Amino acid sequence: MLAIQVQLLEAFLITSDVIRDWKDHVGKLLIRVNEIMDIYALFSIFQVDQETYAMEIFWHNPPSQKTRERFDRIVKQRIGELNRLHFLSGMGVNHNIVDKERPEIELYEKDIALEVKSIFLESPQVGGVVGIGLQSSTVARDVGRSLIIEGILTTLANVVGSVKAIDQYTREVKYYVTRDPLTELYNQNLFWDLAANEQLRARRHGQQFALLVLDFDNFKMINDRYGHAFGNSFLQRFARQMKDVLPEGDILARYSGDIFTAILPQTDQESARQTAVRVMNALKEVVMSTSDGLQIKATVSIGIALYPEHADDINTLFVIARNMMLKAKRDGKNRIGIPGSDDLVEAREATDDKGLFLLDLLENPENIIPCFQPIVGIQQHDVSIYELLMAIRSGEEIIKASSFIGTAEKMGIISRLDYIVIEKAFREIHNKGYQGLLFINLAPNSLILKEFIRDVRKLATDYQIDPSNIVFEITERETVRNRILLEQFVWDLKNEGFKFAIDDFGSGFSTYHYLKMFPIDYVKIDGEFIKNTPDHEVDWAFVKSMISLARDLEIKTIAEHIEDREILKTVRELGADFGQGFFIGRPSLTIEPTVPKPAKSEPL
Repeated sequence: MLAIQVQLLEAFLITSDVIRDWKDHVGKLLIRVNEIMDIYALFSIFQVDQETYAMEIFWHNPPSQKTRERFDRIVKQRIGELNRLHFLSGMGVNHNIVDKERPEIELYEKDIALEVKSIFLESPQVGGVVGIGLQSSTVARDVGRSLIIEGILTTLANVVGSVKAIDQYTREVKYYVTRDPLTELYNQNLFWDLAANEQLRARRHGQQFALLVLDFDNFKMINDRYGHAFGNSFLQRFARQMKDVLPEGDILARYSGDIFTAILPQTDQESARQTAVRVMNALKEVVMSTSDGLQIKATVSIGIALYPEHADDINTLFVIARNMMLKAKRDGKNRIGIPGSDDLVEAREATDDKGLFLLDLLENPENIIPCFQPIVGIQQHDVSIYELLMAIRSGEEIIKASSFIGTAEKMGIISRLDYIVIEKAFREIHNKGYQGLLFINLAPNSLILKEFIRDVRKLATDYQIDPSNIVFEITERETVRNRILLEQFVWDLKNEGFKFAIDDFGSGFSTYHYLKMFPIDYVKIDGEFIKNTPDHEVDWAFVKSMISLARDLEIKTIAEHIEDREILKTVRELGADFGQGFFIGRPSLTIEPTVPKPAKSEPL
């Protein structure tokens, strides 16, 4: 009996990488269990939402229609005998057949009543499981095996619930790779993919399409005055209304914040203008009541660009449409902007040079240069941390990469640039034997790309770098777009030893929530607060509270933008652990194995 029980428990072992569909996995589990003892059916009851429940029945062999009806009736009868489960009486039932090629089985009420073993839980468990049961002839004829079945039911409930939960979580992660969590519209990443596909399709068939960039007028003022919850509700209503008015086949995405994009296939300029007018008129119906009794209406500024009339590449087309949206806002908002010849020249001049320069940079990665800025221990006056920065060689000049980051993100090549600079930095660290920490501030989209993270892991292995020496910096804009996906990657990397920091801590309303969501090791206090601490009491109080909070949570603090001795003296008195800024140390093209303390002539 013990051997049989061990065999059954071994059959229950699950790993997340083998689950592609939870029902398929439970079916395979039933087949595996039948190699140990005969079990006709497995059923489980789940909580679907707050008031809805459903029963899934898995049959090893196809049951006759009468058998299905008898089984449903007996299980529901048992549930009805338990007063605490009265809410399950109206639940839906779904039958799943594991092996349709096997002979049909016929079970009678007496047999089913004697052969079903089940348990019902006090409250929903993992995966929403509230009950589980097995139907087996073993129950009636073999007391010992019947006891085994009773003993494994709780374990089986956890296994089936876990399989369902893993499957659901995986589907949600995949969904939010392409969706904006707040509005459930397509997100920025998928927008660029779909826009590129539409460009290829239109080029192949010699067709036009329109790109609209839409901005919710006055949203920042509404959000600041009435709070994020109100603002989020307004955005959701705003997004639903736009989605309802756009024709089927048009592609609507939330690009960022209160900016949306729409791709209108096979559309000329006049049709695009008419669609924009319909959107504007429909949004007049979106009205929200505020806590102080006001009625706020939604209006939108819209920019339009046509392929190939205005541009034959997506990046320039987007810039033109965005510029037209901004022009509409400058002209009084709640307007539509369509480009003229001067607008097209301006947009092309803004994008062509940078775009060509960045593409050339990928062809000549030797011009991408890692820089290392020291982060100093304020209390001990030592340096064991560097932040990795990217610089670009242009002829004889070394320039900051920050002026190109926005264009690189729009072109979808930022993660490739990040990878190049990280690989070069890791090689420098390996060659110099540096054993300290390296902070890496990635572009918003890089940290949620599965392939990118996999490649960075491999780089750390190839260059023999301890993951615990790598600190990934998270900024507010990174987490807003794909919080669920980012949370998964953060925990996966944390379990492998990598560390995490919040950059520009205190700059947004959400950053404090990140301390709850993510396993944070460091916070970098926003330099806008730091540089004003000597002279402004409010900033001084903010920084003091941030340092105190971090200390209570056993998180180290880094004060950014230390530009003079007075700022350094103030943040030291406030108790910051580390400091960073030009007064302490400027970025360098090399990294030292151990950084010497500042010279006596330049005391901290």
